Amino acid sequence: MMEPILFEQFEQHAEITLNRPEALNALNQEMLNALKPIIQTLSQCQKTKCVVVKANGKHFMAGGDVKMFATLTMPGQQRQEALKPLMYDLHQCMEQLAQLPMPIVASVQGAVAGFGLGLMMASDIVIASDRAYFNMAYIKIGLCPDGLVTYWLPRKIGLSQAMAVALTGKRIGAIEAKEIGLINQVVLHDELNSATETMVNTLNANSMLSMRHTKKLIRNSLDHDMLHQSKEELKAFGQCVENDHFVEGVKAFLEKRSPNFNNEL
Repeated sequence: MMEPILFEQFEQHAEITLNRPEALNALNQEMLNALKPIIQTLSQCQKTKCVVVKANGKHFMAGGDVKMFATLTMPGQQRQEALKPLMYDLHQCMEQLAQLPMPIVASVQGAVAGFGLGLMMASDIVIASDRAYFNMAYIKIGLCPDGLVTYWLPRKIGLSQAMAVALTGKRIGAIEAKEIGLINQVVLHDELNSATETMVNTLNANSMLSMRHTKKLIRNSLDHDMLHQSKEELKAFGQCVENDHFVEGVKAFLEKRSPNFNNEL
């Protein structure tokens, strides 16, 4: 039996690969069970500069596996109780994924629907194949979004656009997704892997400490007032100045060369 999620750690980055291509990488309990220890490992990793989330097959993730909804024949309250453990696990995973300190790059192709959108939006940078398409899907089957989709969507594309996307359930192509700010970059399908590798190399060339502080500052800024954010910036800036990466960065700039940042925090 294939592993539902593959996980590889390299010298400077890690890769999470959704691995149920025969099911369009649709989410099921086995995938969640596999994802939890991976996130736990990454949360404690002091050497990984960035993480790539990608998928095998033609599609990134076509929402949840319909087999999870075998509770349809139960009365309403029993359906809710039966799905509670799964939903709790799902939201816990998404919360922990979003709180990882290192940048996350999503590399997506084909269908990105339902929970797939939540997984993608929990990432910091999204690179998409020109064959990718995006669909909230929930409204068409009588559901509201889950997996923190309603948290990320208005933050990514604004309140008005989020309302339209969520309430109509319309399909969005890659070009439109970039135009409204849902994703960062669209590339030819055959160039997705190389574009993702280029992004990873760009991030790996940076100081780990400065990237982690930058991610935390930007992610938290929407929940802080100006004075609180000012204090957080000053504290983070001071910690960066204390680190030898700052010295190396300045020297490299003055010497007109690329900086050599090691992995030490």
